[in-house]
Amino acid sequence: MKKTTKLTDFESTMLWSSTRYFLGRQTIASACFPADVIENWHHRLDKTDKELIVRDIKEHFERNGSIGRREIDQPHWLKFAAALDEDAHEDINLIDGSTCRVFRANGKVYPLEQYLYYPSSETYIPEENIEGT
Repeated sequence: MKKTTKLTDFESTMLWSSTRYFLGRQTIASACFPADVIENWHHRLDKTDKELIVRDIKEHFERNGSIGRREIDQPHWLKFAAALDEDAHEDINLIDGSTCRVFRANGKVYPLEQYLYYPSSETYIPEENIEGT
């Protein structure tokens, strides 16, 4: 079972600083950073930590028009931001009658719980499996 205590002030500052650093890079480490944060720390992020990260990602994207290499780094960062942004989450009905909590990024619909447990996987819900599309 993962530790569920919130980040210490030092950990929160290191996460915020690292996020800002990696946003401007074009390396494999930059592309992997979002999934590493979700996998190791998501359960410990409080609302403020999430809001700061989302704000910084959105501001960087608006200011620069991209995040890292558009085709490599950017999809990981946009998915990361949408997963952390609770206002971007929604419940959808699937054609099998089930309901799923999701977020949208990069033109795809991602099941939130699946991303939080397996952030490196590219698991998404095809549009034809969503009721009403």
